[in-house]
Amino acid sequence: MQKAGLLFALVLFFSVAAAAQETPKVELFGGYSHLFSNLNNSLNNPSYNLNGVDVSAAENVNSWFGGVLDFSSVSGSNAGLNVNAQTIMYGPRFSYRKSRAITPSVHALFGGIRGSQGFDGISEANWRFAMGLGGAIDLRINDKVAFRLVQADYIPTHFLDVRQDNVRVSVGFVFRFPRW
Repeated sequence: MQKAGLLFALVLFFSVAAAAQETPKVELFGGYSHLFSNLNNSLNNPSYNLNGVDVSAAENVNSWFGGVLDFSSVSGSNAGLNVNAQTIMYGPRFSYRKSRAITPSVHALFGGIRGSQGFDGISEANWRFAMGLGGAIDLRINDKVAFRLVQADYIPTHFLDVRQDNVRVSVGFVFRFPRW
């Protein structure tokens, strides 16, 4: 009888420990974003830097796969013009959750980018197709909060029939919500 009680206690202990490490159902990210725009200097338009915010919501289907909806808004100046750009993209995310402290992930996002007048040399505000290929590294603070050490995305755009190469780097906090 004593062995059965010990076995029951071990099963209970390990099931509680596994539940504490359960993959969150939803993760909300918010933070600072920096866009290095037009890195290939197309159209004799110099590269420039824009600052702003990046927010995303991810739903995890299981411990390694989920979907991410990402929105960013950045602004700055280029050749004396105040410019801004907004992206909204969605796509799959693949996470590697073998460490309790660090969660790396990669994603492929697809959607649109809106550039204001002057963004990448355009003469008036315009929407174009956008994709964001990249990944992130999250550092666990506790079961409900993580710090995103870095999220880096390559975001090619195509304004004025010319490709521009843009890189977005973001940092911030991830709020994790358990399965209900």
